Amino acid sequence: MELEVDGQPLKWFGYRLSGTYMKAEWTSGRERVYTWETATSKDFRDLEGYDLNRTPRYKYAVGCDFYPVENLRLNVDMNGTGPYYVDYLNRIEQDGEITFDAGIRYDLAHWSFWLLGKNIFDTEIESVFNSSGKLNSSAAEIARNGLYDNDYYPRDGQYFEAGATYRF
Repeated sequence: MELEVDGQPLKWFGYRLSGTYMKAEWTSGRERVYTWETATSKDFRDLEGYDLNRTPRYKYAVGCDFYPVENLRLNVDMNGTGPYYVDYLNRIEQDGEITFDAGIRYDLAHWSFWLLGKNIFDTEIESVFNSSGKLNSSAAEIARNGLYDNDYYPRDGQYFEAGATYRF
């Protein structure tokens, strides 16, 4: 389910709201996963009814646009993602994330010039994978990687972009 609302109730102020809710579950399928009874025990498990791994239930964005002078727009956006399960059997949950963006745009006839800052507070975000659901078995591995045998891949941090657009 998705919802998007935007408007400009005042000459100098506009808003954008959007949200997505999705309950994505396995309807069938089997996967070999660690059952955690011991550090090495594996079993085939029926996945029906479990949430799809790495798929958050919800995402949202809230944005404000400011128009201090004609043809100039300043915007600030908050982007949020809900928690999600990392493994097939929904035992390892990754926290949700919030980032902020900001931008400025100037329109002139057929041209637009813009600057955009993404993740302006440089929030550290990682893609977490644990397709096997395996626990770390040694104290050294737990001290190094945490409780689970997850793989962490850093995602884009803070970055800025600039551009020009010409409309025909």
